[in-house]
Amino acid sequence: MNRSLVANDAWIIDGLYGKTLDIRLQAADVVFFFDLSPWITTYRVIKRRIQYHGKTRVDMNEGCPESLDWPFIKFGWNFRRDKRPGILAKLKNHAEHTKIIVIKSPMEAKRILNEVKASGKDYFDWC
Repeated sequence: MNRSLVANDAWIIDGLYGKTLDIRLQAADVVFFFDLSPWITTYRVIKRRIQYHGKTRVDMNEGCPESLDWPFIKFGWNFRRDKRPGILAKLKNHAEHTKIIVIKSPMEAKRILNEVKASGKDYFDWC
């Protein structure tokens, strides 16, 4: 990804994409960081694998069926230990010009989404 993707007035990017994190953080107004437990994330990865067995998820390119391997499970399980500290440090460095929202549970995510819906505003006006 190059800088042209974040040059638009409005954009949403989902995912880790560590190589471009600095570019996105410099351009972002709001960042949601889902800081969920490894139990939740591992359960969801396995559930997704079972749910989409032999199928292509709507968010994936056609011909890319859901797959799961031990390195991916291990990466997800160790994410908080291995990747989280560096991400939190980068978020802290950008907190002066970027609204950082750390979501620690599914209930917290639902609460925030419900607040946005109830406000009747665009999220960017809600922040």
